[in-house]
Amino acid sequence: MQTRALAGNVGYSMEQLRALTPVDLKPAFDQASFERLLAPLLRGETSLLVFETEHRRADGTRYPVEVHLQLAMRPQRRVVLAVILDVSARQAAEHETQELSAELTAQGQRFRSLIEDSTDLIALVSADGLIQYLNPAFGTILEHDPEGWIGENLLDLVWPDDRQAAVALLARGLRTPGEGIPWQLRVRHADGAFRWLEGTGTNHLDDPATHGIVINCRDVTARRQSEDVLRENEQRLRVAIDTANLTLFEMDTDLRYTWIYNPQLGYSSDAQIGRTDQELLGDEGLPIMAVKRRALESGQRVREEVTIRQGRVDVTLDLTVEPKRTAAGRVDGVRGASLDVSRFKALQALLVQAQKLETVGQLVGGVAHDYNNMLSVILMNVTHALTVVDPSSPIRADLEDIHQASRRSADLTRQLLAFARKQPVAPKVLDLNQTVSSTCSMLRRIIGEDIVLDWRPGADVAPVNVDPAQLEQVLLNLCLNAQDAIVDVGTVTIATTNVTLDEAYCADHPGSAPGRYVLLTVSDDGTGMDRATLDRIFEPFFTTKEVGRGTGMGLATTYGIAKQNNGFLTASSALGRGTTVGLYLPQAEAEIAGTPLERPATGLRSHGETVLVVEDEEAVLRGTRRLLTDLGYTVLAADTPTKALRVAAEHTGAIHLLLTDLVMPEMNGVDLAGQLKARHPDLKCMLMSAHPAEAHALGPARETIMSVIQKPFTQEALGAAVRAALGGPGLHDLAHP
Repeated sequence: MQTRALAGNVGYSMEQLRALTPVDLKPAFDQASFERLLAPLLRGETSLLVFETEHRRADGTRYPVEVHLQLAMRPQRRVVLAVILDVSARQAAEHETQELSAELTAQGQRFRSLIEDSTDLIALVSADGLIQYLNPAFGTILEHDPEGWIGENLLDLVWPDDRQAAVALLARGLRTPGEGIPWQLRVRHADGAFRWLEGTGTNHLDDPATHGIVINCRDVTARRQSEDVLRENEQRLRVAIDTANLTLFEMDTDLRYTWIYNPQLGYSSDAQIGRTDQELLGDEGLPIMAVKRRALESGQRVREEVTIRQGRVDVTLDLTVEPKRTAAGRVDGVRGASLDVSRFKALQALLVQAQKLETVGQLVGGVAHDYNNMLSVILMNVTHALTVVDPSSPIRADLEDIHQASRRSADLTRQLLAFARKQPVAPKVLDLNQTVSSTCSMLRRIIGEDIVLDWRPGADVAPVNVDPAQLEQVLLNLCLNAQDAIVDVGTVTIATTNVTLDEAYCADHPGSAPGRYVLLTVSDDGTGMDRATLDRIFEPFFTTKEVGRGTGMGLATTYGIAKQNNGFLTASSALGRGTTVGLYLPQAEAEIAGTPLERPATGLRSHGETVLVVEDEEAVLRGTRRLLTDLGYTVLAADTPTKALRVAAEHTGAIHLLLTDLVMPEMNGVDLAGQLKARHPDLKCMLMSAHPAEAHALGPARETIMSVIQKPFTQEALGAAVRAALGGPGLHDLAHP
């Protein structure tokens, strides 16, 4: 049975169709083939046959069909039912789908190749940061195994210091689908170091094809390192410019500032832009403009030093100026640098002054030996005279004045040597109140009767470790400055107290250090100082006094003494309100040293010993011999080392002590002591020195010497030194009496 649908599809009429057999519609089958196809169905091996073939239309064209054959039983016969479907449209759709699929496959392969061959690192991560995909560049850049990181958390790769930033970037990406978020982070390399990666992250979670966050980045470590080097070099350059007080500038043809870096002379950059030096500095700016105008008009570089007055000080600028040109070569202004060389100029002056002081120091050192020898003669003779003159004699007071003047002269020599840095510093643990109290009488005489010296010792002031002579010099310097600041009448107040400084105080006071101190303050109610002057008072040779009234070394020396003793200075002042200078000295842990006492000669007398005295100055030799004889010693005397060797050889008794001058003709005292000890192993030796630096320079040679005594000395000092050398505990030094 044929249907009208089939007739319409193949182009036959129903009458024509009834005259055709199935084979007539199937060009691919002949009768035998058709019968073989139906055989399984007719034999009952299957109930349904489905196959695709082609049918032929009346016009001879072919079209694809899907045939469904089923055997139906009818009374007395078997009937094959056929359902024929035209599958032209379906096959066309399937073909189109296959072509599209092939094209998509090829396109996907191209994209995959681009991703896998890319030198950029490309990753796909989930919303919670788990890695879904990594391209091979991951292994190239970070040298990690890409497969080993699939499923791991991306944040585990990020350098710990950058993880918080990475979390913030991930959160931002989740909030903004489709937007590329730029980032730059440090990521761990397989070697444990980090690499700087820079790229973008784009949220494609809503895209079914990716359903993740796509990260695209590259290694920018080398660039970052170069940028860091550039920044460091720029910072170094800025620090160098700032430290050197160097100003860089550009100006137009009217010599108005168009750009300036690190401005000098107290102006800000904004204050100088658009203005000339004359507008900023008045007439003091004219010489600066003259240098710049020469560079502008000549078209050549110009370098010159210009000194201007600013406030109360001179400022010297080293100017280097060159013309600024356009691309066409036309001069359209100047550029240059201005270096403040005021400090260098001051240092040059300081060097000249230091050379003068060095000359003075050499002179002082050169005359100290002879001067102390002369003082020795005076002091020894007046000491002897005081022992033989009756206390009621009218010349007793004169002799005591001579004795006191001699001692003060010895102190003066010691201070000059210290100033010339020829005297070693000898710090001692002192009671500061006691030391200041003993100095107040001298200070009152120095500052005069019109000025009241108010001494306010603090309670339970801790001991300090300082050279007494240096402390006296500090007090003298500060009181002399206070005296100069007071007009007519006034008061100088000296006070002491214990203080403890903490970190907060020291942070606001450069040069200080936390700890426990004793504070010595010297205050006056004089004219005071302005801020500019106060800022410079500790500079060497800075002084507000008239020429010939001071060198400016007093406070600089005081500052140096404070530093040498591990302390520091502070100063406060205001015009019309006086000045206060504070000396902070660290509290000493040791006990206060005992004060040397004048021991009576009777306690220093001889125990029957013989002393060989060697001294090339006849008067010193005579005086020393007399002092020792008065103490009961047997004295052998020689004025040269050769005579001393002869006297020692001719003497039949024992010689217990050699007392010799250090500097003599023929040989020095150390060599003489060495020769005599070779012959007399039990001989004790002691040196006399008129110059502290001479004894200080002995070095290892002092091992052969029992003691060193400084000239000039009193009978008490000599007696104590001899007794110590003969029976004392060992090596020691005795300072001036």
